[in-house]
Amino acid sequence: MNLAFDRPTLAPARLRTPVVPRPSAHVLLVESDPGLRRWYRHVLSAEGYSVDAAAGGEEALEKMRQGVAPDALVLEVALPGMNGIELLRHALQDHPRLAVVFNTECESFKAHFGTWAADRFVVKSSDPSELKVALADALRHRPQ
Repeated sequence: MNLAFDRPTLAPARLRTPVVPRPSAHVLLVESDPGLRRWYRHVLSAEGYSVDAAAGGEEALEKMRQGVAPDALVLEVALPGMNGIELLRHALQDHPRLAVVFNTECESFKAHFGTWAADRFVVKSSDPSELKVALADALRHRPQ
């Protein structure tokens, strides 16, 4: 007897078309490089996200203290002053349902205990497809 089950096949993340779960999702982007910050903000806005941006961890926390209530946090590890790992810890204390995507230069930070609370990790690239998919997935699987 041959039992065959149809299973959906998932394309690699870079080939899947991102679907924004809620077009009104609010993203706080934390990127130290001004050019990249502008570019990522443009890319994410074009996907239908509402985007606030900060140049560092302290600025991001201050925005959240002043009422910015993001659904997702996209950040890098190497930030001036407070690094991304510290920012993640502080942000999740006040926003435990926050979807988190590390968008960083190298994958070695995945092994750091402080990053394990993140939902997704993306290595920075000139192609934003992987970031868009990771963000959509993180928001889709965010605890309600």
